[in-house]
Amino acid sequence: MNRQSEEMSPEEIEQLVIAELEYMLYRQYRRQVLNIMTEDEFNNFVEERIDGLLYMQIFMHREATNEEINRLGEELLSIEGINHGRLITSEEAFEIMRERLGARQHLMTGLEATMFPPSYVVRIEKLFVFRDVYHKVNELENIDYITSQYNLIQEAFSNINR
Repeated sequence: MNRQSEEMSPEEIEQLVIAELEYMLYRQYRRQVLNIMTEDEFNNFVEERIDGLLYMQIFMHREATNEEINRLGEELLSIEGINHGRLITSEEAFEIMRERLGARQHLMTGLEATMFPPSYVVRIEKLFVFRDVYHKVNELENIDYITSQYNLIQEAFSNINR
């Protein structure tokens, strides 16, 4: 970190990162959305996108037992910085995929719900603690992989530390 950010509080750094993320989103989407949105609509769009960054989905191994699934849920909610978690069962994931496919649901013919691993979607309290939470979650047992916007958040932190 640069000298300026070392003297800043975590809340001040978080606000800088949020501003950087807003700017990154603005650069990425401005051409597409400025022609179809008002400035207020665009600001709401950016706010929703940043709120979406505060989520991660933790996928378990497909063979996880109910006991392992429940234990992981308890472990996740005990991590400081996670303020909400929700289990998505294999069956629920299967139905979500069917809904997303819409008219192309025929592509799922022959697939079974067991092909989709159970997962937890968790919400992180603050952007500033995301990295620590991500690493703590990654150390837990029975996790196959994690999806999140961690790389985008890291890029924003890097940009403010230049």
